[in-house]
Amino acid sequence: MGKILEDNRKNALTAIRDLLAKEVYKLAVIKQYPEEFTRIIEIYADISRTFHFLGDYTDSETLNRFKEEIFDCVIIRPPMAELKTRLQNGVDYLKRSIDEPDDKLSAQLKKGVNGIFNSRKTFQSRIPYRYPPALLIHWYDYISLYRELLRWEEKSGFDRVWDDFFDGGYITQITSPVSVTDHIRSYDSYLPMSFHYATEHVAIPENAWYRHVAPFSPDVPKEIMDDIITLKIQDDFSPQSDVEIKTELNFSVLLYPDMTQAHIDEIVEHVRYQLSRGHNANLEAEKQLACDQNAFTRASSASKLNEPDFADLRLLQSARLIKIDNLAQGIKYVYGLALLQEAYLEWHQEKSCKLSWCSWKKRSGQRLEILAEKVAEKIETAVLRKNHDKKHQHDIRLPTASMIKNSYDEVSLEIQKHIDQFQLGRLQMQKRLNPVQMRKLMDTPEILLSQLHEEDSDVARQRIAELTRKGKTASIRRRENGSFVIVWF
Repeated sequence: MGKILEDNRKNALTAIRDLLAKEVYKLAVIKQYPEEFTRIIEIYADISRTFHFLGDYTDSETLNRFKEEIFDCVIIRPPMAELKTRLQNGVDYLKRSIDEPDDKLSAQLKKGVNGIFNSRKTFQSRIPYRYPPALLIHWYDYISLYRELLRWEEKSGFDRVWDDFFDGGYITQITSPVSVTDHIRSYDSYLPMSFHYATEHVAIPENAWYRHVAPFSPDVPKEIMDDIITLKIQDDFSPQSDVEIKTELNFSVLLYPDMTQAHIDEIVEHVRYQLSRGHNANLEAEKQLACDQNAFTRASSASKLNEPDFADLRLLQSARLIKIDNLAQGIKYVYGLALLQEAYLEWHQEKSCKLSWCSWKKRSGQRLEILAEKVAEKIETAVLRKNHDKKHQHDIRLPTASMIKNSYDEVSLEIQKHIDQFQLGRLQMQKRLNPVQMRKLMDTPEILLSQLHEEDSDVARQRIAELTRKGKTASIRRRENGSFVIVWF
């Protein structure tokens, strides 16, 4: 039980790190690219309406996966060969979930897919996608999320439940950590490394001992009985004529400037995993090649290498944008998101396709400190209303307004880091500067049109010409975060 609980805690930490990294990224996107985000939502709504009829054929999870794959392909526009493969795989996956797919359904699918792509031929996305685009259509109420995460963290993964099976009163069981999102790594978090085994195939001899011995024979030692049974079952389901012996492990790692100690730790863990996996696989192969009991026993009793735990590997791969060492720290960031939601996020809904999303819009003229007090009250109401254990309500730790405001400041800083990366080297036409900011930038070197990104130079030329016609002297300057703006006097 202890191992299961420890793995649950590690998985919870992985989930909260990945969740927060994705939420921060999404919020930065809708703040920096509001118009393009609106067009993206329209595309997904169009896809949902187009394939609404599939709800009569398959389950909602399969349908959503199909729609999101179509959506990702429309937004990213992979090379034609990859696009065809992904679309075909998506259609095949969908058809496998349908009892008897007919020609009429195939024709409808083809018509729908072609219609979506033909209507979006000219769409080009400027958003730097660090995750699959479908991430941008999933939005959560952060107070509800906080409540569920707090519930799991407060109980430390344990729940007292009635034992229905034996009808023997209450028992304690381990509950899985709350996870509202898949374990998806950002594109730029994958390490530039590759592994390759040198292998040789060896035929399993006709007199392989495990194939000719009765597993429950009194001559078979108990310590190897399970191995024999496992191999016989394996032969029944998937007969093998040979085994693969791994003779060498080759790997390469691309060194790059942004490599951190955390990256090195993950690389070392991957090497350990591959070495252990290869060695242990060879031991299994040796059992199949053994021609007598002594050889089989030696292979069966040989010490296996400890393979890194799956929960540990996932934890190493978790997002590093925000330094979080335990679930409690991660939960603090969630109530910072709740304040941001109260101050800047406006909910929208498209009932025709059951789609909800947020846009970035200042919702109130009230100071953040006042809004933080409102969020604290909402959190208290939400948490205590859902907590039916009156005896322990006084033990629940709830955030104060100042704690919520401090968490908001940290979350905002992480969002700004993304925005600075988005803006680096690009012209910011939507940036509004006051006279003091303009005068300060006028003292910096002028930037030539030729120094701009190719997609920005025409826009800048037109804007400067427009200001010149109005009698203004306009020029391009670089901001501290590396982006460009047009200033005039």
